[in-house]
Amino acid sequence: MQKKSILMIDVDQAILGSLGITMEKNGHELIKATSGRDALEKMRNGKDFDLIVIGNDANTLGRRPEKTVKN
Repeated sequence: MQKKSILMIDVDQAILGSLGITMEKNGHELIKATSGRDALEKMRNGKDFDLIVIGNDANTLGRRPEKTVKN
């Protein structure tokens, strides 16, 4: 299986930590963001992601999830 690059956005550090462990144990590269602004910065740094996961509290990240991904 090819290693996938995953951007996970959530305000809850516990969720990022637990899901991160699972993703990394399965051989994937996990990049964590705790806000929409943080996620945009990581996306603008030229990194391509195979998957972007937005947590349940994404509306509290300062912008709508679809706007974050669209930019």
